[in-house]
Amino acid sequence: MRCTIKYLFFLLIWSVNLKAQQLLDTTLFIKEIEIQSNRIPETQPGLQIIQIDLSKPQQSILTASEILQRNSAGFIKQYSPGALASPGFRGTGAAHTATVWNGFNLQNGMNGQLDLNLLPGFLFGAISLQEGANTANWGSGAIGATIFLQSSKIENHIAVEQMLGSWNQHRTAISAGVSRKFWSLSVKAFQYQSSNRFNFQNTTEFGSPVRKQLNAEVKFGGLMQELNILPSKKQAIKIATWYQKSNRELPTIMTVPTSNAAQQDDILRITAQWKYEAERFLIQMKSGFFDEKILYNDSISNIHSTNRSKTYIQDADFSYRLKQTTFQIGLNDTRIFASADGFAGHQHVQARTAIFASIRSLFFKNKLNVLASARQEQLNGKLLAFAPSFSFKYFINSILQVKGQVAKTYRIPTLNDLYWIPGGNEALKSESGICSEVSGVFEFKKLQFIITGFYNDIQDWIQWVPGNNYWSPHNIENVISKGVSVQFIWSKNMRKVRLLANIQAQYCETERNEMQLIYSPNLSANQTIGIEWKGIDALFQTHYTGSSFISTDNSSSLPGYFVSNIQLSKTVNHKTLSGNFFINLNNIFNTTYQVIAWRAMPLRWFQAGIRITFSKKNKQ
Repeated sequence: MRCTIKYLFFLLIWSVNLKAQQLLDTTLFIKEIEIQSNRIPETQPGLQIIQIDLSKPQQSILTASEILQRNSAGFIKQYSPGALASPGFRGTGAAHTATVWNGFNLQNGMNGQLDLNLLPGFLFGAISLQEGANTANWGSGAIGATIFLQSSKIENHIAVEQMLGSWNQHRTAISAGVSRKFWSLSVKAFQYQSSNRFNFQNTTEFGSPVRKQLNAEVKFGGLMQELNILPSKKQAIKIATWYQKSNRELPTIMTVPTSNAAQQDDILRITAQWKYEAERFLIQMKSGFFDEKILYNDSISNIHSTNRSKTYIQDADFSYRLKQTTFQIGLNDTRIFASADGFAGHQHVQARTAIFASIRSLFFKNKLNVLASARQEQLNGKLLAFAPSFSFKYFINSILQVKGQVAKTYRIPTLNDLYWIPGGNEALKSESGICSEVSGVFEFKKLQFIITGFYNDIQDWIQWVPGNNYWSPHNIENVISKGVSVQFIWSKNMRKVRLLANIQAQYCETERNEMQLIYSPNLSANQTIGIEWKGIDALFQTHYTGSSFISTDNSSSLPGYFVSNIQLSKTVNHKTLSGNFFINLNNIFNTTYQVIAWRAMPLRWFQAGIRITFSKKNKQ
């Protein structure tokens, strides 16, 4: 740990990080400090953004997988509650979605993925989803979508939460914040446990009897700390630490009677940032260190393995604004050191250096917003494909706008793809492709309607396929993902009552040789209907996932399914105290379904709890 801190301090001294987008987005609050690396609003004007507020406990008690599933039309490939959950937006795979925290891409250096069930909503103020290619900003893998984990605004408060639920669920969480004129500090800690011994219908047995899930217990907890300092009106420093540990039993498929497999995840993330903002330019320095360790044990199969990766990231960029135009140029250096039993005891290193630049400009009295970006990356001394991007948004009139983007993308093979024994393939080529989309947006008062058409052509798609004795990754022919998505948003205030509705749907074909890829449903949809009245919030949510193929020749498939949930909460305020009572009723219609073939999913279940908050405003 001492070496890690010294390394981060060294990086903080010499890194120089400045992103052109942040010149418009960076905000320094003097009286109540909030420093955010939030480039969502201006990162890509041609892409649509879904922002999910997590300030209320009925949302924040969920994991990122559940939050995204209930608030978007995207597909989340979840093995079971608490087990592995990975994103699959617009027909892409788990390694095609970037997840960004404090300006750092959290994709694991060994497998290129991030388990969404290990991201508790409690730690964040909001989660934003931006579907579409973002390679020019976030590098390898940002093809299908980018998920942004946003910090909460720091205020003077102490809050305690307690949640109970089905299958012996227990969650205790505490958060505290101190905000002063030139500094602020936030600390969040949580502990969660569940036996996950839920009832399910075993459709592989005659008569589909109700069985109980076994070997599925989950225990995990964590701590997140964020310190913000304002040395002057033009400077800001942020240091964040995120430690998390989990122990998960891994249930087997329905056709296997028992399992004793288990996995332990031990994760430490540390980031440090420094910003200097003048009237026309922005300088930012940013460094990060991620230490991720996985222990897997299965005594029945006699498998005991340890995987560990350490990632060091340095970022430097400079932004300059001239009237209606912002210029940006930056440099990113990422070093990944990985060791695993699957590497036969060897350590493998991935060294990536990238230079990126962008020009944003406004035209026609700010009606047209144009962003041209580019990224050139070098991997272990070899140049990767040049990745330019062009994005725009044009306001036709006060109620109608059109936006779009065309971008070159790439994804490099992961260390597991290259070196895993058995199966690794060192001859793999990087994926490359072109992603394009165009959207029409209609807004009138409290009504918004959005329609988007997209077309992605990916060459040398990396896919693990079965061989004679083991699976191995190969570059397959090009994969084309095309489709259309629609979103309808409406709200209305009537005296003390507020009504809202949000409906999203997406049709997507992801094909190789005219065959739909497995676990890539054509149709998915989501609807939320809500009412707010005198501190009472009620939401009714339904998510539909269409049928998906589970064989490469499209001969077998899983049926589509609807899952509906209800969220109820009541907020009571008294001077500096507030209490929020909530209950979530999940899968209220007792639907039997499978996201992954022969992986059990629960029938009806619930969560209920309370959050008590003591807050105090600063004296001005």
